[in-house]
Amino acid sequence: MRVLAEQASELEDQMIKRRIPESVQTAVQQWLPPVALSALKRALGSVSWSGDYPSFASAMAECEGYDAQVILDRVTEAALAVKEGRAAYERDSVPYQQKAYVWHVLSGLLWTAARRGGRLSVLDFGGSLGSTYYQHKSWLSDLPHFKWSIVEQPSFVDVGQAKFEDGTLRFFHDVPSALAAERANMLLVSSVFQYLEDPYAMLEELVNYDFDVLLIDRTGFTLDGRDRLTVQRVGERIYPATYPCWFFDRARFLGIVTERYRLVNEFPAIDRANLPVRYEAFLFERLKGP
Repeated sequence: MRVLAEQASELEDQMIKRRIPESVQTAVQQWLPPVALSALKRALGSVSWSGDYPSFASAMAECEGYDAQVILDRVTEAALAVKEGRAAYERDSVPYQQKAYVWHVLSGLLWTAARRGGRLSVLDFGGSLGSTYYQHKSWLSDLPHFKWSIVEQPSFVDVGQAKFEDGTLRFFHDVPSALAAERANMLLVSSVFQYLEDPYAMLEELVNYDFDVLLIDRTGFTLDGRDRLTVQRVGERIYPATYPCWFFDRARFLGIVTERYRLVNEFPAIDRANLPVRYEAFLFERLKGP
């Protein structure tokens, strides 16, 4: 739990360091009590959630929109730094210099390979320009069969195909195209469903592809057993954006998956928000037919 908490606060720490001189940071950390320091982090953080909207359209009406090219440029810059060895990994367009791993994701990947004779073929739905792939590939490259397919927005696919594809990593515009090229035995969906207009429809569609293993990470759930639609605001220090964001009814969400999958394990995810919600991760294995 301590490691997960440290990873969850890492992005906030990076944002604070960009705004406060190092000498001031040292003084603040030495003299402020932990509660006050935590409050300062939240005040200076770049991401917040607000509202309780009745429909996606009503939430969109409160969003100012964002320059998608700015987001793509920042993600591309950070991802290239990782690929070229100038950064250890990146998350949400922020590059980090020290290696870190999402252990529940890595364990799920290795568990899948171990149960299938060393074969690991991942379909990473909404996988950006390979954030999870580059972060963990040093643990996976020696597998007898290792492939990683990313399905993303058209602009990300274009950049991915031009600058990031290699013998293992490939980019596709949709799931059928990815599966036609490589039959993946694992589906990874990390921090994606909450940004879709109709997330439950997409969840049902993906479940019906019958992947052997399903790993859902960085997904937010309410504490009062209902769906809540908010507006998420991302500050300039990451990339300027305002967009609708769901927090889900946990029972409803899991009910769709467990019609076809067995829950193997669940984990706390690294994210947190300024609302009474929690982020979780789940590892599922497909139920065998009669």
